[in-house]
Amino acid sequence: MRVRERVVVVLGAGNLRCGPTVLASLAAWRPDDLVDIRLWDANEERLDLFDRLLRECLDKEGTQHNVRSSSDFAIELEGATDVVFCVHEDCARRVSGRSEPLLFESEVPEALVDQVRGDPNKPTLPDHLSPHTHVILSAPLDQSESREVVVTRALEALLACVPESARILSLQRGVARLPRDCVALDWPPPVPERDLPVIPHQVLRWIHGEESLAQLLSAAMDSPVYGWLVE
Repeated sequence: MRVRERVVVVLGAGNLRCGPTVLASLAAWRPDDLVDIRLWDANEERLDLFDRLLRECLDKEGTQHNVRSSSDFAIELEGATDVVFCVHEDCARRVSGRSEPLLFESEVPEALVDQVRGDPNKPTLPDHLSPHTHVILSAPLDQSESREVVVTRALEALLACVPESARILSLQRGVARLPRDCVALDWPPPVPERDLPVIPHQVLRWIHGEESLAQLLSAAMDSPVYGWLVE
């Protein structure tokens, strides 16, 4: 019987440049020990999307790693043995805080609220939305400082919670090297800005089975991330 000993944490799992290949590499990886994979991202919508992608990849590969995800990095980093840094700008800005979403003002009298709830022709009233929905609709609080400043600040906060014994792989671009022993890769290459909006739609096609994951999973086994995992 194998013992679950490895805890791999992906910080910034919703990174559109890195996410698909990193998660496919984890799904293709079959170490002797069972593995806990933890995904973290401050962008809840992206986190949910890439959590679903990882589970689909694991299902296709028949790999039995345990998966969990949340937007609380301190919890996800507890007991980590391997940490992958791929924190994107939107995620980093949200680490500093979120601004409440600008929602419409309710024009429905309080007495009629129960009649509106659940009506497909009327939006749910703002004060009846779940806390999770408010988080998804929120925006980063910090919109003024440069990408380098906010990403560096976020990395410092995250690194403070990484166990000293953990192996670290950094896929960060355009920021100073992490002030800890790590493997730093200038990989994968940047995605042109015009192509970034296409990636979530591609991920959804994989999740819904509209396109095969075979090519992504096969290519992942030749990736530097897979090579780092099997070291």
